[in-house]
Amino acid sequence: MARFGSSFSFLVAVSLVTASWAAELDLSTAEILNRQGPSVVVIEVLNRDGEQTGQASGIVLRRDGIIVTNFHVLQHACQARVRLSARKDTLPIKTILATDKDSDLAVFRIESVGLAEAKTGISANLKVGDPVVAIGNPMGLEQSVSEGIVSGIRKTDSGDWIQITAPISPGSSGGGLYSRQGELVGITTFLLRESQNLNFAVPIEKALAMIDLRSSYPELPEIAWSEVSDRFCQGDSAVIDWMQVSVLLGRHAGDSTVQELLRKLSGGAIPSPEIGFVRGVGESRSYDFRNLGVHVGFLNGVCTQIDLWVREVHYSDGRLAFKPFSGTLPFGIAWSSTRSDVTKYLGPPTGSQRFDQPGLGNWRTMDTYDVGGQLHSLSYTDSGELVLITVGR
Repeated sequence: MARFGSSFSFLVAVSLVTASWAAELDLSTAEILNRQGPSVVVIEVLNRDGEQTGQASGIVLRRDGIIVTNFHVLQHACQARVRLSARKDTLPIKTILATDKDSDLAVFRIESVGLAEAKTGISANLKVGDPVVAIGNPMGLEQSVSEGIVSGIRKTDSGDWIQITAPISPGSSGGGLYSRQGELVGITTFLLRESQNLNFAVPIEKALAMIDLRSSYPELPEIAWSEVSDRFCQGDSAVIDWMQVSVLLGRHAGDSTVQELLRKLSGGAIPSPEIGFVRGVGESRSYDFRNLGVHVGFLNGVCTQIDLWVREVHYSDGRLAFKPFSGTLPFGIAWSSTRSDVTKYLGPPTGSQRFDQPGLGNWRTMDTYDVGGQLHSLSYTDSGELVLITVGR
């Protein structure tokens, strides 16, 4: 009997320890707000006259001033500024690091250090039915909290979306979605107004991947807000991803970033290149990814040219025709720009040439631009559709 009592005491002790450990894992809503609330910021959007036209949310992801919000928050912003939870004054956006319109994310930097940084988790661990907490600034009501559950994980062409029942309202865009362990697992983005409790968040891994991509290209400059604010004000995104192509130019074929690009383009193992010779220069190697319409060329082992066929080229009755592509290349260039769009992004071309030779079909005009010291040649159809981007040294 004494032995049974000793075992029972041990079981009670283990149960108490287990219950205590579980209580530490599952935080109350108040505890989550206390831990993560300081990393939730207010983003104020202003027009050209400096008048505030909107307010949204953002999350501090790095202590040195890197913040994520929704792309649509900044898309029409002529000016934008950030108010930290512990301060009453505001700080202007300094630079744009990356944008992803399809995922509705924008990452930027403010001039500040030592900020409260969000603790991130893994959204893939979420299951339908799991409880979640949303923190944001709906209708200007700062540090507002709502509770709900994960009601679905939706897979689309643009990626996964977390469907939640936690209420979000205008102003919550760019706010945080948290697990019951108090970890940031998503960025709240939009709701379906015609339905009740159909709200969505972007998995946090997408925002972190955007930051990691920038870290992989230390030569890629951050873009000053002052340089792109007019484009955002007009509703255009800054084409900062174009510069990632220029970063690859001049690198050796064995460079890790070049190898990574070739693997992404091929979808696996890097294929064997076509080898040739350029008289007076040396050996040429080229990779043609015809399924994507991409050509990467090397001279003497150094990346010297990247061609992006925005439209697939094929022959029809002896003439060139073009089949539209859709999507985004691994290094971020969208394939849907028109000549007028490019002019908005890059300004007027440094040169322009007209092609009227037989056999070129409706490909008629080539403009050249100096982007970051690299020569970009963009070719268009008569209707102004972008056909080919050639980036060379």
